[in-house]
Order: sequence, then structure tokens, then C-alpha cells
Amino acid sequence: MAQLDEHIAFSVFRLLIMIVSVLGNLLILFILFSNRKLRKSGPNVLFAQLAAADLILGIGAGARGVSAIYFAHFGITSYHKGLCLILGSPTVLGIHLSQTTMVSIAFDRFLCIRLPVFYRNLENHRFAFLRSVCCILYSILGSAASYIGVSFSDSVEICSTGTAIRSWYSTYWLIFATVLTLVIYVSLTSLLSMYLPRSHQDILGYALVCRCRYSLFFALIRC
Repeated sequence: MAQLDEHIAFSVFRLLIMIVSVLGNLLILFILFSNRKLRKSGPNVLFAQLAAADLILGIGAGARGVSAIYFAHFGITSYHKGLCLILGSPTVLGIHLSQTTMVSIAFDRFLCIRLPVFYRNLENHRFAFLRSVCCILYSILGSAASYIGVSFSDSVEICSTGTAIRSWYSTYWLIFATVLTLVIYVSLTSLLSMYLPRSHQDILGYALVCRCRYSLFFALIRC
């Protein structure tokens, strides 16, 4: 996947992703935070958090696209690992935040369905804030870990996160960004399909499949 950076068409595609992602997710955030009732809801805070993650992913895709076009225009073929990590950091951060938020949504829906009384007592502004802080902190730490052990001055022929990070982080990333995605959506679909009316299951399944494909797509092109 990293070699796709050499193609201008893929870079232009990334710029289109950035435009759609930024405009769409900014609209979602505006709608959620401009309405007092919506922003008081804990689940809506999670959806806003998910939109923020996708916004970061869109910015990351745009940064990679612009840098690839710049490198191709000036004929640059050797890159420092530090620069490649910096360019890929928004995407790594966005996927971390997206994944941790989806875990929170899965846990939130599980409590709501299986333990409704406990859920109503637990769901408040303090809990929603603490949940968001945990997701953000883990996302920042997980993204920062990609810099551990990397020699910033070393050169690589393809500027991507995958060519710059250490092998242990590649293994972590494979598990976190792909395997965890599948586990989350299989668990969510199984849980909710058992308790939702049949009329809602088709809509739920379609939405989860779309979201799963979206996360996997960014996980694969993050290089």
C-alpha cells in the first residue's frame, strides 16, 4: 500500500477524501454542539467524538496527498523517517480515536440494553467527560508510541508510516487497527441484533458494515 504514494491519482483521491471528510464531519459537529439537548446526551458526545476522529483522518489523508504531490513535483526520492512519521501522525491519531470511541459505543450500548437501570444511573456529564478523556489520552499515547526507537535522521525510499515505524509497532497496529475493528463490529451486531426489533436490524447492519469498511479503509491506507 505504501507504494501507492508514488501515484498522483491516489494523492488526488486523498485530497477528495479530505474535502468530503472535513465538510461532512464539521457539519455533524455543528449540528450536535449547536443544539443544547443534543450535546447533553452522553451517546451524542460519543458520536461527536467519532466525527472528530473522522475529521482528523480526513486532514491526515489530505496531508499525505499534498506531501506526495510536492515530493513528486520536486523529484524528491529520499525522505527522513521523522518527516514521514509526522506526516502520518494525524491518520494514526484519528484511527486510535475512532477505535477507542467505537469500543466506548459498544460498551455504552451493551449497558443500555442489558442493564438499563444501572445505565440510567451511570450516564451523566461526569461519566461522559471521563470516558472521552480516557479515549483521547489513549489515542495520544498510542500515537506517540510510534516514535519510540525510531532514528529520525535515517532515510527511506518511500515516505510512509509503515516504512518508518519499528516492527513491534507494526504488529500492534495490525491488531489494533484491523483485528480490533472486526471484533468490535461482530460484537455490536451480535448484541444488538438479539435485542432490537427486526425492522431496525437491517438498518443497523448496513450502518455497521459501512462504518467497518470505512475504518478498515483508513487503516490500510494509513501508510
